[in-house]
Amino acid sequence: KAKITFITFDMNQGLIKYMDGLFDDVLLIKTCSARSFIATSFDTAFSLRKKRVDLYFDLEFFSRYSALMCFFSGPRTSVGYESLVLSSRTSMYSHPAKFIPMAHIKENFVNQVRTLGLEVQDIEGYPEIRLPEELVDRVRNKIAGLKLLPNRFFIFHGSASEAGAHRVWPKHQWTALTKRILQESSMPVVLTGLVKDKPFTQGIVDELKAEGMGESLVMDFTGSLDFDEFLALIHLSRLVVTVDTGTPHFSIGLKKPTVIIFGPESPERYGYRL
Repeated sequence: KAKITFITFDMNQGLIKYMDGLFDDVLLIKTCSARSFIATSFDTAFSLRKKRVDLYFDLEFFSRYSALMCFFSGPRTSVGYESLVLSSRTSMYSHPAKFIPMAHIKENFVNQVRTLGLEVQDIEGYPEIRLPEELVDRVRNKIAGLKLLPNRFFIFHGSASEAGAHRVWPKHQWTALTKRILQESSMPVVLTGLVKDKPFTQGIVDELKAEGMGESLVMDFTGSLDFDEFLALIHLSRLVVTVDTGTPHFSIGLKKPTVIIFGPESPERYGYRL
């Protein structure tokens, strides 16, 4: 039986641990400093070379770094996207695959397998995120003190600072959407984001307060939750409205109804097909 090893940056560790059974082994590249990054990159490549990897899929589109990691890991067979600009990147794979810019990302991933002469059946569904009950209970108790009931509140994740300002939906649009939801539904809205997003979400809260919509209807959790608690909050929500960042991947993995606001990327290329 083949074993699957997944290589990723350490910032993704929090999510990977909740995706039980998807991988046999996970190797983390540390990003806390340049020294750690270089050291763990060399250690990872050396470890894979010792294991004599049979097949390596490089799922990055244009990264020189991922191509170098693939090459120095010494796999018998390697697949990665060819580049019309970086010919040196293309030469690092035994089987260069075509990247089709206008195709859905799922099709591009499947195309790597087809490059090996294999046929892939239509894949339905997405990996599920499974949270421990003690984590969910802890967050449930935390929000109970704020009179938030499970499955009786919406999450609005409006800032994409971790993905780039070009993906942020304007503040006045979030304010208008929140106002309409509160007018048509009795459920409160919870705003989420990173600590540095606080001025953005606070501006929404201030505008709504000025119109008489108090804290019982709009709650700002920005910067107040760690990553695990954020996942549990999504799990306990009724619906998630989010810009195109990491959050929709979390909510889809947690099987929650999700509305994704795209821009500048297209849902035709990166949207979920449920």
